[in-house]
Amino acid sequence: MQGQRDGGGAFLIAHGDLDELVETENPKALVNALRSVSTSPVVYVELPGGHHAFDLFHSFRFEALIDGIEEFAGWVKAGKRAI
Repeated sequence: MQGQRDGGGAFLIAHGDLDELVETENPKALVNALRSVSTSPVVYVELPGGHHAFDLFHSFRFEALIDGIEEFAGWVKAGKRAI
């Protein structure tokens, strides 16, 4: 990816599997491209039943995503690596 440097920062990319506007292949391609050029963590989360902009309104998916973002941020901040 042009402009992405080694160690360019951690990414958590979340996508709903029922998104009507963005096919699941698009964020998966982004994840693969980021992983190919970065040594930083790149995590992809696909949320079952999630539509486009599912996080616009409070829901159990929204809560699960927020919990995951907090856990991911703590994991990254602690400098942990995938096993």
